[in-house]
Formats: sequence, structure tokens, C-alpha cells
Amino acid sequence: MYKISERKAQGGTDAADAKWYSILILPKLGFDHKEIIEIAFKRLQGKVRYETIGFELLPKKFTFSAIEQLYETILQLKIDRRNFRKKMLSMGIIKQIGVQQENVSHRKGFYYTFDKKEDEKMKKKGFNFEI
Repeated sequence: MYKISERKAQGGTDAADAKWYSILILPKLGFDHKEIIEIAFKRLQGKVRYETIGFELLPKKFTFSAIEQLYETILQLKIDRRNFRKKMLSMGIIKQIGVQQENVSHRKGFYYTFDKKEDEKMKKKGFNFEI
């Protein structure tokens, strides 16, 4: 499963020791950074319902479990797996690429990719992604 922690956190010269943290368990932050993060997270929670921004946070190929986990984390709720899968596939914005996971201790999942052309069509029509 894809984990953001697998990507290297890169801070500027004043933050050379940058690390990833859970949005729910942040370390002590300076200035008003905690409030900035809280506001950004609230905006993300709202925007993810009418924009496909979740795909900007995933690698080019991802498992269905990864996208499910991403939306659960952003929305802070347990998603009904079958309904979520049905909704995502019916939107046509993700496509199975026919490649399965390897070297996993559970049932192998297929990889998917985001279809930007279908996304553009949906944006023109407008949509509401309620789970």
C-alpha cells in the first residue's frame, strides 16, 4: 500500500529536518502554523467533495485501498468499501491498468490510474462527490 511517508519530506534551508506527521498528531509548531494547517485541512475536506484533488496526492498508479484510505483520512470517516468502489468506478475517472500488486501478504489488488480526460469532462458538467 502506498504511504506518503515513503516520499522524502523536503524542507528549505531553515527546515532541513522536515518530517511527515499525521494530520491528527502534529508536533508543537511555531507561530500560527497549527492554525494554518487546521484551516488548510478544513478547506481540503470541503474541496475533496467537488474536486478530484485526491488524485494529486496519490502516485500515478495506486491501489483501490490507497484511494479509499486517502478519502477516509481526509474526510475523517469510515467509508463503506462497496459503495465507495461503485461510486468511483461509475464516475469513470479511474481506470484499472491490469497490473496486480506483488509481494504482499494479503490478496493482490489491481492498480488503477487517474483518467484526466474523463476528469475534465466531469468538471465541465459539474459534479458532487458525496460518499
